[in-house]
Amino acid sequence: MYEVPFGSGNYTIELGAQFIDGVEGNPAYIAAQKYGLGGVYQSFSFRVYDKDGQFRRREGLLLEDTSCRAADDAYLMASVLSESCLHLSTADEPLSWREQMLCDEIKNGFDPSDIDDVSFENLQRNATGFYPPSANEPSLAATCSWIYNDFGLGEEPRFTSGKHSVPMTAYDDFSDDDIFVVDKKGFSWLVKSQAAEFLNSSKSDDHTEEIIFVDERLQMNTKVLHVQWDPEGVLPVNVTVCTTIRESPPHMPNLYPCANNQTFILVGKEFISTFSLGVLQKSLDEERNNIAVELSVNKAPRFDPPLMSIANFTDSLEANVLGLYGKAFFQFPFNFWGERQEYYLSAYSSGSYTGTFAPAWFSYDFKKGANKNKYYPGSNIIMLYTAGERARDLSSLTEDNAIYELLPVLNSMFNTSIQSTLGRELNITDVLDFQLSRWSIDPLFYGGFSAWRE
Repeated sequence: MYEVPFGSGNYTIELGAQFIDGVEGNPAYIAAQKYGLGGVYQSFSFRVYDKDGQFRRREGLLLEDTSCRAADDAYLMASVLSESCLHLSTADEPLSWREQMLCDEIKNGFDPSDIDDVSFENLQRNATGFYPPSANEPSLAATCSWIYNDFGLGEEPRFTSGKHSVPMTAYDDFSDDDIFVVDKKGFSWLVKSQAAEFLNSSKSDDHTEEIIFVDERLQMNTKVLHVQWDPEGVLPVNVTVCTTIRESPPHMPNLYPCANNQTFILVGKEFISTFSLGVLQKSLDEERNNIAVELSVNKAPRFDPPLMSIANFTDSLEANVLGLYGKAFFQFPFNFWGERQEYYLSAYSSGSYTGTFAPAWFSYDFKKGANKNKYYPGSNIIMLYTAGERARDLSSLTEDNAIYELLPVLNSMFNTSIQSTLGRELNITDVLDFQLSRWSIDPLFYGGFSAWRE
């Protein structure tokens, strides 16, 4: 969770987590209600544009033999087969003869009780033959597939597990709903409010004032450098830490070097790691490359004994991938995309990205129906979602280069409106503010969303 002020009007945007997935009964949603965190139920209604920027009506997209209908059918059938064929548990409903036939083909040499797996991409191909490069409209097929796959897991289906990707736990355990968090306090308000229940703080009863913690048990602005632990659990754990300062270099995430290179040691009976999967994988890489501990200070925490000495732990780390959502926020002096739609899909293609170059856009200016005026009406803010390798590519660019890459997509989708207002295409001088997430290179995370790798 990481919110920042953005644009003229001092709006709050979320560079990290955005949704509460699965609502009814979800402790996160219950806490959001308790602590007054604002959010909007999502309908996920998309306005779709093809690779040439032409609007495609929903009725036409879902006709038989269309690429988006094929993506829809493939995901649904693959989900059925995943639950019915690849899991140890059996489905509630008996399989049709066709599903049983496909199950038999998929399970040839496959034992759901062991580590055998198949990518979700291959599962879709087995289920319906769907494969975007072979579709009638490859770019549109890839874009529609992106919504079902990459948007849910932050990674391409060729990397994600067919066995473990569905059903998504949040929807299986709770309701099949999503809340888009939009609140000036930021998503992190939920965590801060929860922590204030047991830590000393300045928390107010009306849930409006910033929470400031004044509890020696919580050491803010502190980074773990080295963990010395006993595999037998007999000796105490020594954790070397330092107080950090925040640096904000251009075109990079915030960095947190040690202040004055001073370190100190915390001693305890036990140590609970909450490092992300990406950070642990980075630490493992440092071990394998024989990097000296002192040279890892600004890269990843190190462990003694090393992580690779733990039986089966390396396999467990590498069985998963830390997927990635990328976000790019634009604010313009005027709205050229309209106020009656929340989401826009673009099959714009460039380089090696067919239909996934800039696939999903969200409007904070939405002013329709039950969600009218619940975002930031009049803000002229539009946000791009990317995922996986495309998100990693974007996060490596400078802000200006990212803008230059993305403006042609908007010019393609909204050409008529832009030309009628400006008499020309958008250029970089029309961008009032821009913000790009960079989770893949942030040393506190190295990614943004855990997904099970095939």
